Amino acid sequence: MIKYIDGRRLYRAFLAGSHRVLSQREYLNEINVFPVADADTGANLAATLKNIISVSEFDLSLKATVRNMAETALAMARGNSGIIFSQFLYGISEELESERRQTIRTFSQALQRAVGYMYKSLLNPVEGTMITVIREWVESLHNLSQKSLDMAHVLEQSLLKARESLAKTPARLAILKKAGVVDAGGMGFVLFLEGIIHYLKTGKLEMAEMQQQVAHLEHHESENLGQYRYCCETLLSDLTEEPSEIVNKISRYGDSVVIAGGRKMLHMHLHSNAPTEVFHYLSQAANISSVKVDDMHWQHEIQERRKYKIGLVTDSAADFPLELKEKYQINTIPIKLIFGEDIYLDKVTIDPPAFYKKIESGGDFPHSSQPDPAQVSASIDFVRSHYSEVICISISSQLSGIYNLMQQSISEKQAISVFDSRHLSVSEGLLVLRVAAAIEAGIPYSGIIDQIPSWREGCWIFTDIHSLSYMVRGGRVSPLKGKIARFLNLKPIVSVDSSGKGIAWGKSFSRQANMKKIIKLVQEKSSAGRLWNYAIVHAQNPDRAEKYAVQLEKLLNKKPLYIMEISPVVGVHNGPGACAVGLLVEKEK
Repeated sequence: MIKYIDGRRLYRAFLAGSHRVLSQREYLNEINVFPVADADTGANLAATLKNIISVSEFDLSLKATVRNMAETALAMARGNSGIIFSQFLYGISEELESERRQTIRTFSQALQRAVGYMYKSLLNPVEGTMITVIREWVESLHNLSQKSLDMAHVLEQSLLKARESLAKTPARLAILKKAGVVDAGGMGFVLFLEGIIHYLKTGKLEMAEMQQQVAHLEHHESENLGQYRYCCETLLSDLTEEPSEIVNKISRYGDSVVIAGGRKMLHMHLHSNAPTEVFHYLSQAANISSVKVDDMHWQHEIQERRKYKIGLVTDSAADFPLELKEKYQINTIPIKLIFGEDIYLDKVTIDPPAFYKKIESGGDFPHSSQPDPAQVSASIDFVRSHYSEVICISISSQLSGIYNLMQQSISEKQAISVFDSRHLSVSEGLLVLRVAAAIEAGIPYSGIIDQIPSWREGCWIFTDIHSLSYMVRGGRVSPLKGKIARFLNLKPIVSVDSSGKGIAWGKSFSRQANMKKIIKLVQEKSSAGRLWNYAIVHAQNPDRAEKYAVQLEKLLNKKPLYIMEISPVVGVHNGPGACAVGLLVEKEK
């Protein structure tokens, strides 16, 4: 008989419940159809629980332990289900009495009050989901605790009610009935309870249960993608408005609004088609951090309609058009841009026009930062789960640590190869597209891996910089060199060397002379083999990009593969007015 619960006992029970969810995350992904069929409920709930047990620490005090868990959950929760769960934890931490130990009766009373926090976290609570399963389980737990103080017995009996509630979710929500599944979030919570009860009965934390036990359900493909494409999440601090006011305003941009926390720290979740506008508003209402934006339509496309056996992953510094990304199903990890205390995701929550507008408005000068390790790992895990082989290509390791993060996110047992492109922007983009074209052509994984080093050596980028001032402000060029360049009116041509380090390839006293030099360099490099393709990118300078295109088409008898804006994360160093030409030349066989 277990008469009380304290911090240590709760922590170990939480650990056991988390292991059970982790062991079934693929199953939960498979049955995920509400609110949209983006197949990530298992991944998000598992990641939330894993973060809690990895970061938080237990205290002998029950309240202190729950508070530690709640604070971790607020900062590191993922997805709709993860944020709902974290808000439930937050409510428990607020409502628990301060005694170090508590009986199941007093504990269940705190859980009852915490249910209200969970419902308040949702703009439009929908019954027949995770919240219903939790609420009905808590009601059963409370009723049973009035008859017995044996915690193990009460929990075991209340599990029957949780399972019953879960079984009824299809009857309460038409979309679940149509798909022939129960609610994925509710299923995740039942699994969590099962893990706890198994531990209480046996006293064993079965770590082996973290092995995947993938279930293959028989149900038709759901087309419930919803009208909104992006799942946006962020952590807000130092709010200038009440959370309720922010929720009301943010609901204009989409639906599935979920919040956890309060004015000091608020974790927000939203489905929207306008992440740039969402984060522009939020930046005025609070400090932004821990930004995550998932393209739910993209995830569904990869899950249900992937074109190839080989998956391809890169980062947002690789510049190529959206239509080519979609054609080849290229998965992109966004690099962070930081303005003061606000964090943005390159090409996702900030686009070139918004980026340059923020710079021109004054204030903190931005700097780039590599993605969070968890985001890199999650992105690669998603691709790995849908492809038999995966190729990852990163921005030059001399310019960012993304290559190392990608390497850390894989294991030797997986058919995944990570390559340092030793390039950025348009030349990195061309290398990625060359690999994509090879995948489309049906070249085997091993054959592509063998050829990437040669393709990489044949990549070139020549950037026509309007001013060195941005490189100086970004720390890429010393202030002294910047002053000398301004004094002499020097216009540099920037490239990368064979190791991927940024170098000054040449300089002129006018941009016209720079253009002539770059045209000559392109002619020289393209004659060294077979020109696979070339492209042009620019920073707020389409006219100059078009002038390059006209001259290069005459020289190479070929139109550029594309002309487009440089990504903000590259533009932060090159500045407005810059223009770059990239080419990929293959060695003659």
